[in-house]
Amino acid sequence: MKTSIQLRGEEQVGDRIYAVEVRADAEESVIVDIAGELTDGTVIAEGGLVLPVGDLMTAGRLLEQTLRGLSVMQGNGKALAKSRSAPANAGRPWTEEQDAELARLWTEGGAAIPELALQFARSRWSIRARLIHLGLDPEREYATDTEITNE
Repeated sequence: MKTSIQLRGEEQVGDRIYAVEVRADAEESVIVDIAGELTDGTVIAEGGLVLPVGDLMTAGRLLEQTLRGLSVMQGNGKALAKSRSAPANAGRPWTEEQDAELARLWTEGGAAIPELALQFARSRWSIRARLIHLGLDPEREYATDTEITNE
């Protein structure tokens, strides 16, 4: 079975809107597109990367450190006091047992994404991506024991 994942994030800072779109159509690599534009639509930044799935955390840390360092050198940013460490299982492949446990916890409706991230020692993004990979909806509302209707 072929799994396709597509995620998009946007952030606006003043008159600038930055977007990151991530696409993965295979288990081997991920395509990352980055774009920035002014609120009037003028493009101010664009670029893309193709990364091996196993190198996402390393590449992400390297990009963050490099861009923060450059920003500090240019006088536009502050140095990081302490860098966050990656979760213990970051970048490691999921096992069939972990997939089954994640699916069980998610479909029972008792666990939220932050709780699952701690339990599986993975990032919240990783949990969301794996839920999508398993055919589960990370955006769904949590199930409850009683169903409320307007009858």
